[in-house]
Amino acid sequence: MGSRRRSRNQSATALVPRVPVVILVILAASLTMTSLACERRLDVGHDRESDGDGTKAATDGVGPDESNPSEAGPTDASAADSSCAAICQKLLACGYTDASAMTKCNAECAVTPRSFLDCIAASTCQTLLACGPSFPVFAPPDSGSSGSSATCKYACDDIKFFGCISAAEHANCRTLCDTKPEDVLQTFIQCKEATSTCPERIDCYDEFAK
Repeated sequence: MGSRRRSRNQSATALVPRVPVVILVILAASLTMTSLACERRLDVGHDRESDGDGTKAATDGVGPDESNPSEAGPTDASAADSSCAAICQKLLACGYTDASAMTKCNAECAVTPRSFLDCIAASTCQTLLACGPSFPVFAPPDSGSSGSSATCKYACDDIKFFGCISAAEHANCRTLCDTKPEDVLQTFIQCKEATSTCPERIDCYDEFAK
């Protein structure tokens, strides 16, 4: 009897340390599964963030749809009109041509450098001088005495355009074109056409205004 009791006690004692081992194995398996689940969730979240960043990166370089007015950039609605019709109207308004010369103005404008026309279109009457030294004089064709008077006035306009005479002198010059005799008009016109500098043009005007 005593031998059997010792045998049972030993068996029971042998089972005691096995209980925590089983628990540890179960806990370890549970922790492993939990860890794998967490890693999977992290991977999924990372993939979603990457996809989001990738989508953003892909769309960052895409410009506005120009076919959609709401997405296209603003347009310059105030861009100056440099068409010949607009240029000639501007010259007329600024006093550098008159209604009788509009046909010739449009014809000569058609062969004028575009950069020069753009400059005129973007300028005011006061800043036209900055467009360059080759300002075209759109004068009507010479036809007798009345034609000489008109050509004379354009000579006055040309001298004024280059800043060689004042506004008062310009007005006086145009008035003289209606009162001076034909030979004086022709002399003034020829004098002006032969000049290339302001001092020379001023001399022409001074002689004409005597």
